[in-house]
Amino acid sequence: DGEWVYYYNLDNSQVLRVPIDGGTPEEVPGTGGSFGSTGLGLSSDGKLLAYFMPSKHPKASVGKIALVPLDAGPKPQVKLLDPDPRFKKSPKFTPDGKSIVYVIREKGTDNLWQQPLDGSSGRQITNFQGDTIQYHLFSPDRKTLGVMRTHIESDVVLLRDTGSSPQ
Repeated sequence: DGEWVYYYNLDNSQVLRVPIDGGTPEEVPGTGGSFGSTGLGLSSDGKLLAYFMPSKHPKASVGKIALVPLDAGPKPQVKLLDPDPRFKKSPKFTPDGKSIVYVIREKGTDNLWQQPLDGSSGRQITNFQGDTIQYHLFSPDRKTLGVMRTHIESDVVLLRDTGSSPQ
């Protein structure tokens, strides 16, 4: 919206905002200190904030994606979405603002999942066969989805001291 910078404070699990010209940070109304450190998403019109709320119960589902209206005053009605159970991180709005795209992990591989805000079924939109996704973002012209992926290789080497004297 050109007025705020949104960020999260991991020390107290708060979603905060500060005026773009500087000033005192404030908690974003409707977030209530329930943030999971998996990233924030801001709709292109600046009216909705998306973030992940982890479950407080170990046997419950993975958690919820909170959609917070940013222009609804001090007590906004927060909409909660059930993410795919493989949810990993980074809820981002699609350019049309009708869906959220986030990273899912299955069998050690990350892919992207698109979930409509209207509650209809989501779908996997990438089909990577390995590696992890570090970041994803739609281009400013809204035509391209960029994905930064990471591949890690490692070898194990066993070193054995065959000398008779202690080192």
